[in-house]
Amino acid sequence: MITVSRKQNITSIADFISSRYGKRPITAPLVILISMLAVIPYIALQLKAIGSNFALFVNQDESSTSLVVLIATILIGVFAMLFGTRKVEVTEYRSGMMLAIGAESLFKLIAIVAVGLVAIIMTQDLKVDEFGHNLDMSVWSSEQMLSFPFLMQTFMSAAAVICLPRQFHVTVVDHQTNKQSNMTRWLFPLYLLIFAVIIPPIAIAGQSLFSADINPDTYVIQFALASDNLPLQMLIFLGGMSATTAMIIVATFALSIMISNDVILPIMLARASSQQQALPLYRRRILTIRRLAMTGILMLSFLYYQKMANNESLAGTGVLAFSLVLQLMPAVLGGLYWKRVSRLRRLYRINSRLFMLGSAYDAAVNWLNRLGSRQRSISLRID
Repeated sequence: MITVSRKQNITSIADFISSRYGKRPITAPLVILISMLAVIPYIALQLKAIGSNFALFVNQDESSTSLVVLIATILIGVFAMLFGTRKVEVTEYRSGMMLAIGAESLFKLIAIVAVGLVAIIMTQDLKVDEFGHNLDMSVWSSEQMLSFPFLMQTFMSAAAVICLPRQFHVTVVDHQTNKQSNMTRWLFPLYLLIFAVIIPPIAIAGQSLFSADINPDTYVIQFALASDNLPLQMLIFLGGMSATTAMIIVATFALSIMISNDVILPIMLARASSQQQALPLYRRRILTIRRLAMTGILMLSFLYYQKMANNESLAGTGVLAFSLVLQLMPAVLGGLYWKRVSRLRRLYRINSRLFMLGSAYDAAVNWLNRLGSRQRSISLRID
């Protein structure tokens, strides 16, 4: 994928799919539509995590943290614009942004390992009967691990590694040398393995130590608060902020590139002469469009957080985003590995419209149904 993208100067996953299927004008906008339906809830998920973390640390209700989340959204947007829209060329390496994202990822890893160690230490003092009192062992059974929902969520998570716009951008667009690819082959699985090893002890200890009414999404913060260790609490809080801000910055930047390069820029190029395209003003206009796209994406994400994500679990919102980007998986793999793909472009042009529009319609219906069910439940409580 990296080799093909570098040869064709690919700038986004929408550009990749469009170029592999004949560069039809409708293909890239359809991919962008799916990506927006996935990324906006995904960013809202991170905004909710910011609000939840802040509410727990200051001992406030989560509903009162909207102003804090709004300020955080503005600051993240400013940071993304400063580091992401300095240059017009998308494929040029942005060392500042990548260094910041790498540092945040490392900080997140250190924080989660620290929480895991605290969870293990705190469970050492529990007796056997106390340890299993609140523990739901059915969650950890082999039947649960081999169940269709668990396997499907695992598959969706694997697809998101390739199909999420931010993942594609970091892996493919910002790729520089083969040395980076060789390092990624073992470093990225190792990174995921550490998380896979450390998360079960945190979940098991959380079920054993905390009451059933504690949201499992907040176990990491709960352990930090229960430790009564201020340096650890600051480490966990900053680690959580690092995780959320890194995701929001790259996701917003990647989606803004897709909108500007595959929707707005073709219209501008069709109307401008070659002399106008060479002017510095024209290049500054492209950067302005990307900044406006970032602003719009963050505004929509904040509105989603306000209206819908505030009533959903973090895991549920993540699954919604992953299920949407999964729709891009057949197009990515088919365009990459199917040797006869050039002969099937015309067929794909027809099917892709129906497939992606159907997916978008299905997502919209699900959102409306969930919103309607919430409104009915609210009206019943009022009555």
